[in-house]
Amino acid sequence: MCKYVFTLVMAVFVLFSSLAAFADQESERACLKGLQRCRVRITIRDDDKVGIDEDAVRSAVELPLRQLGITIPSANDESCWAILDVQVTSLVTRESESRKPFLYTIYVSCILRQLVSLKRDGNKTEFYASTYSKADQQVQDNFDVDKAMRMIPKIMEGFSNDYLAVNPKR
Repeated sequence: MCKYVFTLVMAVFVLFSSLAAFADQESERACLKGLQRCRVRITIRDDDKVGIDEDAVRSAVELPLRQLGITIPSANDESCWAILDVQVTSLVTRESESRKPFLYTIYVSCILRQLVSLKRDGNKTEFYASTYSKADQQVQDNFDVDKAMRMIPKIMEGFSNDYLAVNPKR
């Protein structure tokens, strides 16, 4: 019974985490055009303390941005209208009786939120909207933090390729 519930939960998780893959790639790329400054916000959800290090994640995210020429202001610089939210989540599935871990799922998402304005009937509303996203997940039977951390450069490589597609280097 437990394995059926787990399979159902994983299927739903995969379905929802994969929805970003169906977004229109060209319109997402267009949102990267002219991006020169971007705050970075890292969220680690590591309830079982498997060893995901926030500083290592931050370095793996910020280095490719700097290589692209994107300035990374301080986290509380409100004049910057773009925020790259990177979330790393680790989920541990345990055996029902022994509570021994037997499966680890690592999910990494990278979502660019940009300030957008809507004007209707003379009223203007500004808010942050998700304009670009990349995500990946991995299932491991024995947790390997190095293997999990290699997911981040892979996602950032996709971001870099999309950025360069609309902002060719001169």
